[in-house]
Amino acid sequence: MTGCVSETAKEEPPSAQPPPPPEPPKPAATLRLAREIASGLTDVLGLGIDASANRAAAGGHGNNDVVLLDLDAGREIKRFKGHASAVTGVAMTPDGNRIASCSRDKTVRVWDVESGKEVAALKGHGWPVLGVAIRDDGRQVLSASDGYRLWDVSTAKVILDHRGHAKTVWDVNFSKDGSRHLTGSWDETMGQWDAASGKQLGRFRGHKDRVKAVRYLPGEERAVSACTGDPGIRVWDIKRGALLATLPGHAEGVMALAVSPDGKSVASGGGKLRADGGYDSVADSTVRLWDVASGALLAETPGHRGFVTGLAFSADGKKLVSAGGDGLVKVWSIEVP
Repeated sequence: MTGCVSETAKEEPPSAQPPPPPEPPKPAATLRLAREIASGLTDVLGLGIDASANRAAAGGHGNNDVVLLDLDAGREIKRFKGHASAVTGVAMTPDGNRIASCSRDKTVRVWDVESGKEVAALKGHGWPVLGVAIRDDGRQVLSASDGYRLWDVSTAKVILDHRGHAKTVWDVNFSKDGSRHLTGSWDETMGQWDAASGKQLGRFRGHKDRVKAVRYLPGEERAVSACTGDPGIRVWDIKRGALLATLPGHAEGVMALAVSPDGKSVASGGGKLRADGGYDSVADSTVRLWDVASGALLAETPGHRGFVTGLAFSADGKKLVSAGGDGLVKVWSIEVP
């Protein structure tokens, strides 16, 4: 009958099912939590470690002290008292003999670790000091505030008072020989400067918010930068002034960076600054490990409750130390299959 389908007609085979989505790539490394130490601070804003990652110095809110921690034993060793307000940044020489700290009290202080005594009080900034770096030999210090300054520790005198950024400077980093400096600023740029003359050697633009962290890579022809309102970590060719790569992945901003001793990987810590200047306690607070050459994410782990503000590698590259908004300092073992 016209319009009817024969009962003997063959049924069409079911259409082929789409292939299942590919499995996400397995991480090339693992960050295994080896130790967790309570700093005694409400939150940690500054972190410095020695080369072996046996000891760490931390500062933040909760008191105005710099706290020295034994990372192997998981305990406090001593405190350095002298700041009149919260400590916002901490750095330590690789030999662990000197600590530099900066504070909202507008000062930088340098400490002798063994004696616990203050070696120098560096004063003169008209704004809270937000970042600090110390040369490996402990003789010079960089401070980030209303501009940035280079200090001679032995005399407590300013060598260079630099005002090259349009807004506050948030982070500073020495080249290995001390001849160049990197700066990160609220004007959304990273700068590179000649240490002797203060001459600008490069200005790097592309971030969409305040630049929180800047670091040279070994060889010092490349650098990395990160900011609080932009999840992309930038890798720069600072010799040519070119952007080499952007490492995406964090949900919001990035508050901390560290470069492995061989320069092959970069660690990052998530976090975000609120409009009122405080840290967002519900931001992405993961710790991530990246391959610099390929941009691949090597490892990711929940870092801290709130935000990650400090990261540092051990000299052998086998350990990573982190600090954050929960007042904890954590030691991670980097395990490669």
